[in-house]
Amino acid sequence: MNLNTYQWIAVAVLALVIIGGIIFFILRGNPGHEENTGTGQTENGTGNTDKPPSSQSSSVNGSGITSPAGATGELQSFSYRPGYSDMDGGYHERELKQNDKGEWIIVDEDREEIGMDTVLVTYAVSDEAVVAFTRFIEDKKILELENRPESEDFWTDYRPWSYTIVYKDPEGKKYSNDRHYISQYRKYSDDDYALIKELSAEFTKLYGEEISRGSRDDDSASSE
Repeated sequence: MNLNTYQWIAVAVLALVIIGGIIFFILRGNPGHEENTGTGQTENGTGNTDKPPSSQSSSVNGSGITSPAGATGELQSFSYRPGYSDMDGGYHERELKQNDKGEWIIVDEDREEIGMDTVLVTYAVSDEAVVAFTRFIEDKKILELENRPESEDFWTDYRPWSYTIVYKDPEGKKYSNDRHYISQYRKYSDDDYALIKELSAEFTKLYGEEISRGSRDDDSASSE
C-alpha cells in the first residue's frame, strides 16, 4: 500500500503520541516519582503509622504506681542517711516505705549518742508524691550514680552520707536483692553532685503531715 506525504505525517504523529504515553506511564509508576499522598510518617520515616512496641510505654505495678517500661521494678523503699560525726554513737536515717496497711510513710530515726533513746517520727506520704518520686529516679537515671568509681577519701569516726534504693522481689520475698547504693566515697562530677542535690530536694517533697512520734530504747542502730 502506497501512502502519500500527509498520510506518513499522520502515522508519525500517532506513533509519537503512543510512545509519549508509554513513557508517561512508566515514569508515573516509578517509586522515585511518587507524590506524597498524605500518609503520616513515624520517626523512623517508614510512613507506617502503626506504632511498634515502645520503651516509653507504661505499665502499672502492684502498688498502683505507673512506671516507664524497662524500669527496674516496683519501689519497695528509699532511705537516706546524712553524713555526720559518729564519735558519740549517733544514728540518723530517713526511710520511705509502706506500712502494714500498704500506705506510704516516711520514718525519721534520730539518736544523738549512745545511751540515748532513738526518736522516731512518722510522716504520711501520698501515692501521687511517690509516683512523681519514682518517675524522677527513673527519668534522671539515678541508679547510674552507683557505678561511679570509688574515691580514696576516707575519714575515721565519720558516717558518710548514702542513699539506698530497694525494689520489690517479683516473687514477693520480703528481703529483695534488687538493692542500689549511692554513697559518699565515690568520684562524682559537678553534674553528679547537682543531681544528688536534686534527689535530696525531691525526697523532701514527699513529706506529708506528721502522724506519730515516739522513741525506742535500744542500741541496734549503732551496731549496723
